[in-house]
Amino acid sequence: MYLKRSDAAGTVYAAHFDWMLRTFWWAMLWLAISGIAVYIFIGWIGLIATVVWVLYRLIKGWLALLEGAAPTTYA
Repeated sequence: MYLKRSDAAGTVYAAHFDWMLRTFWWAMLWLAISGIAVYIFIGWIGLIATVVWVLYRLIKGWLALLEGAAPTTYA
């Protein structure tokens, strides 16, 4: 995604690239933290919450893409 990101600069798709990258990196962080916390039996909540959050962001991004809009209003 980083390779094609510059091609989308100045378009609505640039916001989608940012949205996807933020989703990926934040999900990796929370999955790692939750994965470690699984050993103390509280990580399952974090894992489930992360999956739900990623699904929400994927659906919101796709719906915005189909409308030709940015997934956020601040991008």
